[in-house]
Amino acid sequence: MIDRYAPGEYLVWRTLNNLPSSLVSWLQVFNFEFFFQKKAD
Repeated sequence: MIDRYAPGEYLVWRTLNNLPSSLVSWLQVFNFEFFFQKKAD
């Protein structure tokens, strides 16, 4: 599963897993929107 992600993305997810869940949820929403904006380009 881990090797699906680039090393940078894996570090981001590892960091997210160590943060308080409310902050994680907010960052996941932000990441989600950013991902789709990036894909739309």
